[in-house]
Amino acid sequence: MTSSIHAYLDIAESCQESWGTYVRLEGWAFVEKSTVAKVEAWVEVIPVEILGNRSKSTILTYGKSRPDLVKAFGSLCPTPDAGYNGYLHLGKEEAAAEILTLCICITSVSGEIRELRQPFAVTDTVSRVVTTSEISAMTDIPARLAAPNLFILGAAKCGTTSLHYALSQHPEIHLSSIKEPTFFCRGPLGAMNPIDYFNLFPYQSEKRYYGEASHANFSSPEAAPILRQLFPNAKFLLILRNPVRRAYALYQHLFRHGQEPLTTFEQAIEEEEKRFLDGRFRDYSLTNFWNYMYVRSSRYDLQLERYLSLFPRE
Repeated sequence: MTSSIHAYLDIAESCQESWGTYVRLEGWAFVEKSTVAKVEAWVEVIPVEILGNRSKSTILTYGKSRPDLVKAFGSLCPTPDAGYNGYLHLGKEEAAAEILTLCICITSVSGEIRELRQPFAVTDTVSRVVTTSEISAMTDIPARLAAPNLFILGAAKCGTTSLHYALSQHPEIHLSSIKEPTFFCRGPLGAMNPIDYFNLFPYQSEKRYYGEASHANFSSPEAAPILRQLFPNAKFLLILRNPVRRAYALYQHLFRHGQEPLTTFEQAIEEEEKRFLDGRFRDYSLTNFWNYMYVRSSRYDLQLERYLSLFPRE
């Protein structure tokens, strides 16, 4: 039986740092007449008997805009928001292996599964193919875009995803297809360049607000002054949560997705000061640096003060 899941891995490139080895992954997947439930990644050492089993799987971020897929597949592709990306952290055994099998597993909401498997060495870099959307951007008449004027603020694990979904149902509000572009903060990005970011906000005559919900805009000190400079008339919605429960939920989320190597929350709290002063950790962390500042990112008063000093309360 032919699978209804279409998928491809565009980029798989390794990066070795003093704090560990990871693989950056980027590709696309969609299901005919259905929806992707999750995209996972893991590696297996060749031969498998060296470790006896596969590495811990990582859930990749799904939903990046890929309009080129609609052009290429037509009605078979139910949504243009079919890109995935993320970082797969390798353990010492995997990083030391001469060759690995890199596995990408796509699961649909109906339970259908498709795996992409390819040999991979830690030094490998898979070149990315130029997409049809990039070619169109160079040759077609450009689309009209709108400037974002609504930002959902909130520390990680405060409910910004639910709020983003609820507001996106409003007929006068357009929210970005990538829920967290994280474009105005240092660290790994959802939208990798200005073109990708602003293309998240196509002009629509019936829309009054155009927005996004990058939680790092609240915790990262650099975001507020940039937003003030670019969008001085923007509106903000702030959502918060009990700081202790939020910090622990954030740790659980990062650990579950392979972005937090420390095995207990207590260890992560004890390590925070060392990480805060470690410039390399700040520059090369697997997710936004402030996500690892479990205590500091819970200081809502300091974060809110940044915005109130730049934007009027109303």
